[in-house]
Amino acid sequence: MHPDASARQFAERDLAAFLLNALQHEHPEWVQADGDCPSCRDYAAKLQTILPQQSPT
Repeated sequence: MHPDASARQFAERDLAAFLLNALQHEHPEWVQADGDCPSCRDYAAKLQTILPQQSPT
């Protein structure tokens, strides 16, 4: 695996975690009693699809 690809995978995981955390903080009413937040996951997934996609060079 290209070193940039590995760094990108870590960055994408960090971004996903950041988005989920931010959405849960902004919309606590979306968080279920067990801590799950389907709406947060859906929004985070949508946001990731609209962010620029770049291939490692």
